[in-house]
Amino acid sequence: MDQERDVVSRLKKGDRAALAELYNWYGDRLFRQIILPRLPIADLAEDVLRDTFRICMERIAQYDVVDRSIFFWMRRIAINLSLIHISEPTRQAEI
Repeated sequence: MDQERDVVSRLKKGDRAALAELYNWYGDRLFRQIILPRLPIADLAEDVLRDTFRICMERIAQYDVVDRSIFFWMRRIAINLSLIHISEPTRQAEI
């Protein structure tokens, strides 16, 4: 947990290497356990994974270190993005 707090602190200071560390720790898990089951199209799932990490970098200042892993915050971002992609075909059909 201390190592993760250090990475989050570095990320808040704009250290992109810290984002790479988060990706190494959680990228595969987010992709396989969270995104791909919701979006079984690999290209879309990869887009959501990319956007999850982009949003994480953009909004890291909003993240407060608590007694949980940042994984759960990132998981929520990935789920929300997956839901948006799931509903997009429906929205486009309505237009």
